[in-house]
Amino acid sequence: MDPGTSSSLERLRKTDFLSLASQSKAVDPKKGNLIVLLHDFYCGQHKGDEQPEQKTHTNFKCLSCLKVLKSVKFMNHVRNHLELEKQRGDGWEIHTTCQHCHRQFPTPFQLQCHIESVHTTQESSTVCKICELSFEIDQVLLQHMEDNHKPGKMPYVCQICNYRSSAFADVETHFRTCQENTKKLFCPFCLEIFKAAIPYGNHRWRHWNKRVFQCSKCRI
Repeated sequence: MDPGTSSSLERLRKTDFLSLASQSKAVDPKKGNLIVLLHDFYCGQHKGDEQPEQKTHTNFKCLSCLKVLKSVKFMNHVRNHLELEKQRGDGWEIHTTCQHCHRQFPTPFQLQCHIESVHTTQESSTVCKICELSFEIDQVLLQHMEDNHKPGKMPYVCQICNYRSSAFADVETHFRTCQENTKKLFCPFCLEIFKAAIPYGNHRWRHWNKRVFQCSKCRI
């Protein structure tokens, strides 16, 4: 689902949107317009090649503590090392940088508001599922979607099997379940794939030390 700009705008004019928290589609009896979920209109998934990479017994060695682990466990292990290093530094950035997406905020309070609205299990009706920015009211979110996203936009891709999704978290979950114990390592911040522990560790470290700016079109 990726219609041209003109047809997309026409659909927007003819369609009323329910909040993301709503559960069903319906027809407004007064206007006769189809009412759809904002999420359903803009977001989608593509299964890709549907051929998960064959599982192997490949292990990766941590150069910091010499532990040997399989793909997903090694990725989690590297993350724990980096978090400990950040805590030891105890600089101001650790209190204003999101540990989930590495966006930085002016104050710790704004960071906490971001985490509660975007990175919790409770689904918010005013968070853009594509770029993970939160908004105060539904109308502002809708304007953001019209200005920055096309219907069916799927910017996040698994570089192993071409699985695609509008939501970043879907691709991360896909890798951890469908590509578990492969010969590849996955960056949970930019989706890049690596075959060796050293370049993967260096890459993850650069993410921790790079200032990340908010993008209105995707999370990366």
